[in-house]
Amino acid sequence: MPRWMTLAVATVLSFVVVRLLLHRAPRDAATHEAHKRGQQPIPLVGGILAVLALGIVWIVCSFAEPSTPLWPVAILFGVTMATLTGVLDDTRKRSGFGWRAKLALQCVAASSVFFAGDSLGPACPSAFFGFAFLVVVQNAWNLFDNADGAVCWTAIAVLAVAATRNANDPAMWLVLGLLLGFVPINWPSAKAYLGDGGSHALAFVLGYMSLRDASSTSALVSLHALPLLDMVHVVTLRLMLGIAPWRGDKRHLAHRLIRCLPARVAKWTVAPLLASIAALLATLLL
Repeated sequence: MPRWMTLAVATVLSFVVVRLLLHRAPRDAATHEAHKRGQQPIPLVGGILAVLALGIVWIVCSFAEPSTPLWPVAILFGVTMATLTGVLDDTRKRSGFGWRAKLALQCVAASSVFFAGDSLGPACPSAFFGFAFLVVVQNAWNLFDNADGAVCWTAIAVLAVAATRNANDPAMWLVLGLLLGFVPINWPSAKAYLGDGGSHALAFVLGYMSLRDASSTSALVSLHALPLLDMVHVVTLRLMLGIAPWRGDKRHLAHRLIRCLPARVAKWTVAPLLASIAALLATLLL
């Protein structure tokens, strides 16, 4: 299928499916965390979108020609496990999903690189390095999903940059289309969130693309530079303040930008601004 057709079909499919799921998806109910107090429950549809995308990929893999470049089955299993990890967290917002269980499942997903054969690129010195990298980026993108449109806009921006270097991966255009179809309902005022299911799936896909395609250390982190910087920033501050690193707050870069701008301006500009910074970092590091 031509790249433009993959992009168009994925965009339309995402746009339609998200609206059908609004009343059936799990919701991000208000919790004890400071950044969610008083928040209205919002549908979390990203995990279901990720499952849909995985279904499409598995079907394509089943009928594709032998010469078509496909992801290793182990990596598809890893994406599935990463998605499941996030979906379990999404469905247990009220009762809570312990960080130990979440980390354990992230590790199970990341362990798929040990069975990925020779699909890892020269910037990945060993399978253990790839394992650790995937665990880190899953948490980085999950933490970065803290403002309306932030993850979607940022991921679209870095995928657009990556497409200028490697435009032949159909999965890249599939993910880009799913995000484009989701943006209108996630920004500027979110009626639905990616949720942990969506952010984990997206992080794993971007992480594997980096491990597969990067030829240098800087290129390896290029697609994740802004989420990684944001994670280091907030985790460092939380540790200094004696707060658990996994406990949410409003110390993220997006929250700081929101406080610096008038509400109406911030609503429209923060996510595109984050995306612009991420695209610039990715361009410089690639």
